[in-house]
Amino acid sequence: MINSISVFGGTNVDEYTYRLAHEVGIILAKNNILVHNGGYGGVMEAVSKGVVSVHPKIKAIGHTLVSIPGANPYVEEARIVPTGNPASDYFGRLLTLFMSDAFIFVGPASLGTLAEFNQLLVLNTKFWEQPKRLAILCHNVSLDIVKFHLEDHRGTLSWLNPNYFFVTRSSIEATHFVINGR
Repeated sequence: MINSISVFGGTNVDEYTYRLAHEVGIILAKNNILVHNGGYGGVMEAVSKGVVSVHPKIKAIGHTLVSIPGANPYVEEARIVPTGNPASDYFGRLLTLFMSDAFIFVGPASLGTLAEFNQLLVLNTKFWEQPKRLAILCHNVSLDIVKFHLEDHRGTLSWLNPNYFFVTRSSIEATHFVINGR
């Protein structure tokens, strides 16, 4: 059963991407899912805003860094990683976000979000005994770029298990996949 989902995405996003992330937050709240995110603006703000607009008792938890103060106003609970060491803070924050039951990446994404995505892919395909569901939600040309980035040497996505990995342009499809599977 899926109880918590981490949503990843960039801080500087266009209006359409913001709207997709907001829809994700609404759908997750309607399904009583605890939502974790980085706690800042852009996708993280939009998903948090979607959560609290529907269900004030469902938490949108932002995992922020001491070196970058200020969670977005829709985060109900900000969990600050306070070691003071930038590398420890970054990886500690990621570890807390990676503890969720499933994940949604909303793009197009920044370099930081892509780095988080790559780290999650490695954990999911190589280290976790039971993989977790991962949906990529993006629009326009970025969907083709994501698929190209993930293709193996044969030009296929065969190395990714379709039971745990899904790429779409629809917030409804992305949330349905991470909650219910295929």
